[in-house]
Amino acid sequence: MSEDSYSCPSTGYDGSTTAGRAAAYAKNTNARMSMASEESLGKLGQTNKELQTIELRVEAISSGLRTASKEELASFKTELALLESKAKQLEGSGIDDIYTGDLQSGKQAAKDSKKDMLKRLETLFGRIDDTFANLKSRLESRPRAESME
Repeated sequence: MSEDSYSCPSTGYDGSTTAGRAAAYAKNTNARMSMASEESLGKLGQTNKELQTIELRVEAISSGLRTASKEELASFKTELALLESKAKQLEGSGIDDIYTGDLQSGKQAAKDSKKDMLKRLETLFGRIDDTFANLKSRLESRPRAESME
């Protein structure tokens, strides 16, 4: 899936936000950028791809709750916790660790990309919390095997 066609309904990301534009700028521009700017924008582009993957999987889990079996719900709960952990790690090591203060040629693109991804992460964490709540509700509403005897 290309960056241009990616969208995530739960976070509102449509592929045209600053992270996508910054990555496209880094790839497609003929402007000369410093090595530090190219490196920073490259790392942010990779972080953007990882964030997209997490967003899509959280959306798939959220959409699958309605028809999931008890076993699938338990699996979703575990996976959702792992995705939340990955997102938190991504926030720290993929976004916050990219320093823009010393950049010149790619400074604004990197700052815009970071700001966009942090906003998407905030939305994603809210979506994860909502999905956990829905998952808990679904697990509690499922009849237990022993109560059906």
